[in-house]
Amino acid sequence: TETELKSHIEKLVRAANWSKWKQQIGLLLRHHDVHDIICGDRKCPSLTAEVSAEAIGAYEKAQKAFVKDDFLAQLITVGNMVDSNAELALFCNTAESVWEKMLSVYEQFREKARSFDGEVFSQLKRTGGSKPYCKAARRL
Repeated sequence: TETELKSHIEKLVRAANWSKWKQQIGLLLRHHDVHDIICGDRKCPSLTAEVSAEAIGAYEKAQKAFVKDDFLAQLITVGNMVDSNAELALFCNTAESVWEKMLSVYEQFREKARSFDGEVFSQLKRTGGSKPYCKAARRL
């Protein structure tokens, strides 16, 4: 059931659980057939200038379905975040923009952490493991 699926997902708290959260949310979004919305593969339908009444009806139906799916994707992502992360997405008006915001925050953070890890490792090699750098490495 929906409750069982959702109960196994930890809320996004900070960078420490980003990778796991991203994977679990991606799976839940796929389960609900809305993952294509957050990654931008499915866009809101648009209407060409000259169309029949039948085409307009189909367009309105498709647009309504897209908006409903977009809201579901937003509810799934934002609903599985702590308040501080939900506030980051406060001005996002689509599921795709929420996802892009989280990617920009946490993927950038991961890159900085990797860079820092590499610097510490290089310093350890250069200094032969002197105490200040060993202490820093143990904290990582």
